[in-house]
Amino acid sequence: MTVQPLVGKTVAVPETRELERLIRLLREQGATPLAYPLVGIRDAADAAPIEAWLRILVDGGMDDLVLLTGEGVRRLAGFAERMGLFEPFVREVARVRTITRGPKPAAALHALGVRPTKPARAPTADGIMRDLMDEDLTGRRIGVQLYAEDASGELIEFLCSKGATVHAVAPYVYVPASEDAHVDELVAKIMTGAIDAIAFTGERARSCRRLRARAEWDGGRSRRADVRRLPATAGRRASDRAGTVVLHANARRRAHSCARMRK
Repeated sequence: MTVQPLVGKTVAVPETRELERLIRLLREQGATPLAYPLVGIRDAADAAPIEAWLRILVDGGMDDLVLLTGEGVRRLAGFAERMGLFEPFVREVARVRTITRGPKPAAALHALGVRPTKPARAPTADGIMRDLMDEDLTGRRIGVQLYAEDASGELIEFLCSKGATVHAVAPYVYVPASEDAHVDELVAKIMTGAIDAIAFTGERARSCRRLRARAEWDGGRSRRADVRRLPATAGRRASDRAGTVVLHANARRRAHSCARMRK
């Protein structure tokens, strides 16, 4: 008999990526999933900087690529295809050294038929810096795919301090994925205890910030809401500080959360 650890549990799903797949997986675990997408992803509105970055790449102007997200790899491939540069893009990605942060950018490269050259031993920007600490990067031309225009400033500063020429690109942006009224509905369910868990696959911080902002705002008036039931935005023990359990896509964290919910 298949064990369904989430039987009787109502799980909010704030994701936009792979939403249907995540809902199916939760149902297989016995949960009642409710879709409340909070943050969406779109191509950057200004294509000019991305196109200029891609032309540098396909002209052989980069020696290394630091790829931080799978979404970024896929978005860059999409821009390249619309420019008629998909084949040169894949050729150059295969030629340069690719440094990946975690399994998602690695999987996106595999989808292009490219094997990552140097997966970071720790899937963080700090992990990438530690892996490159002893390398001489003087004169190397390094492309860095960002997940936001203002993200990973320390990584860029580190690469520059090592003598590299850095070409940074942010091919996508985050946007609200639901009307405020829909988010308010989710907040109300969390605050009344109608939601047992929230399932995240990524971008928890942005989703949680939007939840908490709506909880503290009512009809144009700021309010001091009891937000203890809302998930925290950061930290390894965030789910323990919140009244609502946070489920993670990571298998070990998911198992831990399911065990806590069964108690």
